[in-house]
This record gives sequence, C-alpha cells and structure tokens, in this order.
Amino acid sequence: MKKIFFMALLATMFIGCESTTKVDNSTVPSLDLDRYLGYWYEIARFDHAFERGLVGSMAEYTLRDDGMINVLNSGHLYTLDGKFKESTGKAKPNKNGKPGQLRVSFFGPFYSDYRIMMLDENYQYVL
Repeated sequence: MKKIFFMALLATMFIGCESTTKVDNSTVPSLDLDRYLGYWYEIARFDHAFERGLVGSMAEYTLRDDGMINVLNSGHLYTLDGKFKESTGKAKPNKNGKPGQLRVSFFGPFYSDYRIMMLDENYQYVL
C-alpha cells in the first residue's frame, strides 16, 4: 500500500511540474560556417556547473580535416589572473539539415544540442 501511495505521489509531482510556457528555440535559417569559425568572446551566459566561476571566457571554432569542427572553450577561474582552464570538444552538423543546429561533444560519443538562435549579418554577435 505504501508503494502505491508513493508512486501516486511521485506521479502527481511530475504532472504538477509540467510547464505551459512555450520557448522559441528556433535557429537561424542559414549559416556560413567559414564566417562562424574563429574566436567568440562570452559576454553573458546561463549558469552551468561546468562554467561556474569562469571569467574572460571564450570559444574558438576551427574546421577539422574530416569536416567536423574543433571546439576549444577557455577561461580563468574567478579573476583574469586566476587559473586558466580549457575544455576541448568537437561539433558536427545536426542530421536534421537545419544549418543553425549542431551537435557538440566534450565527452567521447555523447553529443548535445548546440543552437545558433540569433546571428547578426556581420557575424559579430551570436546567441
């Protein structure tokens, strides 16, 4: 009986967590990858554990011989004089054919979505 009550309570909690907020996560309709490659300096971000405490963060994207993209994220811990940290990954186009959606991996065969949601025509600012 306790098991049934616990499962019902758990199901109710998950149903109660459902969000009705719709988020527009559409991506840019076109992307010139050659123009996108290079250095991007971070001016704002969501607070993710893997970037916590980093300042002066930037990403460098370079094309690999196999058509994939090298991703090098870096920054300093807490101050610009703090310990330098970097993380190397790789990116590839998403198989859905949408140019603003890539798949990025920093951990072997495990990939995550990477969405380019806004990009100015001069490739100076990106979200």
